Amino acid sequence: MKPDARLTISAPTGPAGRLPGRLSKEVAVALQDAVAPNTRKTYASAWQRFTAWADAEGLPALPAAPATVAGYLAALMGAGRTLATARLHRAAILKAHDLVGHPRPDGPEIRTLLRGLDRRHGKPQNQASGLTRAGLTAIRATAHQPRPGRGGSLESTEKARRRGDLDIALASVMRDGLLRISEAADLTWADIQRTEKGDGRARIYRAKTAKRAGERQLVYLGAPTMAALARIRPIPLDPEALVFGLRPNQLAVRLKQAARSAGLEGNYSGHSPRVGMAQDLLANGAELPAIMQAGGWKTSRMVARYTERQTLERGAVARYYDRPSG
Repeated sequence: MKPDARLTISAPTGPAGRLPGRLSKEVAVALQDAVAPNTRKTYASAWQRFTAWADAEGLPALPAAPATVAGYLAALMGAGRTLATARLHRAAILKAHDLVGHPRPDGPEIRTLLRGLDRRHGKPQNQASGLTRAGLTAIRATAHQPRPGRGGSLESTEKARRRGDLDIALASVMRDGLLRISEAADLTWADIQRTEKGDGRARIYRAKTAKRAGERQLVYLGAPTMAALARIRPIPLDPEALVFGLRPNQLAVRLKQAARSAGLEGNYSGHSPRVGMAQDLLANGAELPAIMQAGGWKTSRMVARYTERQTLERGAVARYYDRPSG
């Protein structure tokens, strides 16, 4: 990305290496413009925290030395933050340097540090359980059962039906499209297209992979998913209305509750439909590039993590034991 014209000027620091407040804010604004929408606030916040830390330590923040970044990451981990958080802050710092044309304060020593911090402080990430086809079947079978409300009384039959219809449509759309929760929350009825065969397409904005604002991708929706959408389609229809009408965190809560009510055990979250479909696609024989394209992944790292168990079951050792002895 071409650096922001406002930020190609020199980046002076104060007497103790302090980054002038105006320039620090401009870098934060540019960071928000330079990354995907669901990463903007996180990057800007990480940059501002780094500059505040560097100021307190009397160290230049822009340009920063690799040793400064290393010290900051060590301080983050020492304060109990996860390795994933440290990596995110590192990415924000590097992006800020890219935007103003400074060399990246990165190198082998940073990667060595992160490995060491991982061994000392790292905590295994609690990966979301995949909402597989079997899990979706369980949700479909139980979604319309009345649930107790906050006061302890059961939902009415009609309320349970409406809630269950939305839960089924949400889980189905997110699985078929391998959607992130923010992508599902942004979906409007104008984005849904039905074909003569009964299946459909959805235009989505892949927040992490779109090359420019407004770029959308078509994803496939199966006939059962289109039927589930038809049950929650309002009449009269406002094409610009949100399909699910809830914020991302509210949609995530609904998915967790639906999985719990269906008796599914595991760590279910707003990421579970995306993980589960990736697992099902691999089990169905899909190749890695096809799965990456369906989910909008640029690299295979996350797909490999989601499908680790399935890959082991299809691996060389598993095939060895499946082969009849001669």
